[in-house]
Amino acid sequence: MKKFISVFLTIATMLVMLPLSHNASAASDERYTVLLLDTSGSVGFNVNGIKIYNADTALEYVKQAAVKFSNDVINSGGKNYIAVVSYNDNASLVSDFTDNINTLTDSINNLSSYSSSKNMTDGLNTASNLIDKVSSSEASKNVVLFSTGMVDSGEYSYSGIFSENTIGSEWQTSDGIPIYAYANSANAVAQKLKNKATIYSLGLFQTMEGVPEEGRNIASLFRTIAENLATSSDTFYDVDDPNKLQPIFGEVANVIINEESSGAATIRTSFGATVSEWAAPEIELAFENNLIPEVMLTFDMTKKVNRGEFAAIALQLYDTLTKSETELPSNCPFVDINGDINEIAIKKAYGLNFAAGMSNTVYEPISFITREQLATMLCRVVKKYSNPQWTLANDSEYYLDTSGVKTFADDKDISDWAKPSVYFMTKFGIVQGIDDTHFAPKNTTTQQEASGYATATREQAIILAQRIFKVSDIWGE
Repeated sequence: MKKFISVFLTIATMLVMLPLSHNASAASDERYTVLLLDTSGSVGFNVNGIKIYNADTALEYVKQAAVKFSNDVINSGGKNYIAVVSYNDNASLVSDFTDNINTLTDSINNLSSYSSSKNMTDGLNTASNLIDKVSSSEASKNVVLFSTGMVDSGEYSYSGIFSENTIGSEWQTSDGIPIYAYANSANAVAQKLKNKATIYSLGLFQTMEGVPEEGRNIASLFRTIAENLATSSDTFYDVDDPNKLQPIFGEVANVIINEESSGAATIRTSFGATVSEWAAPEIELAFENNLIPEVMLTFDMTKKVNRGEFAAIALQLYDTLTKSETELPSNCPFVDINGDINEIAIKKAYGLNFAAGMSNTVYEPISFITREQLATMLCRVVKKYSNPQWTLANDSEYYLDTSGVKTFADDKDISDWAKPSVYFMTKFGIVQGIDDTHFAPKNTTTQQEASGYATATREQAIILAQRIFKVSDIWGE
């Protein structure tokens, strides 16, 4: 016999509903962008002391693309400032933030290659320091990183997202340090930088196109490194031809120029987070109720929430509701969360059956969560709290009351597995459509991906948790 879940029966009248919507918004009119460019020279790859391949530099293509990018951004509307940082064996501040296109053009055109080393960690640290100098909390902050994914000098760490189990982990520098160890240090800096700015990672892998079979795994590692440095999959660009660098830099410029903001003022919370003014009261309540994961306390909450962060928010909500601390499961199949800032939370959310992967082994922690994924994960929290015996395996035994809910015009775009949760959470006012007729479950076009059509912000996600917590006594045990 199916168990009937009809909780929140009075919630609709108690909640002031929070629309996770694509609100009318304005592009930010103040933008600070750091161009972070790999200016190292060609590099050789050896197997058993024999050079098997030499990867050439693409610096001249990069310079042309960077000059065009600078012109596009500086000459767009609003206040635009660009800084240029180059890195090879160490990082150099080529130009501090300026809106003088002549200064930028000369700085970029004067770049040259003089070392094959790639100290990406130093480059990211320099970019981070520049972003810290931006005093405006409302300004758009971006880092546009060009690399080939290679990193082979500077700080290194054996602890992080990459390990000896990573494809290509056997490759090391002449001094015996594994490439993945250098990548861990770069990734750690990038993770912190993502809390302050959007990282656009442009990876040119064509330089490794002709590598022999015995070098294919290192080429795969380089791509993985570059992809993980991006803020999300939406801000990672796989460049397969240096001739495409200029149009791809142009695409990034267009995204930055048209980046949408709420248009609302932001303020600093009592605990150090940046939030929209309208969201501050409920975010403060969420903090008081222990609903904000510790790792997110100083984040910019106006930024989009990714899948790893939302797993942490869902777990925090569940643990707070149950007044317990979820144990770490004995196993977790996701191979792409090692070293992620939310690794432990993802594993626990998986153990509770809240977090499902994009495949059997891939979770995609840095991809922005879609609205249908968000609704589904929240619904699972509700199910588990209301019925501790609930699991994904016996989910079919729990019937969600969605009677009387009007079908969305974009119902065909809602995944079948998400529909019960979407309509249930909509019925009882936990989530809403972006307007009276559309839910926007996921992005279905490149334009929607660029605009964040089907995503939510960190503050919206936390406020949802706060509002569920507020009425939890109605449907708890």
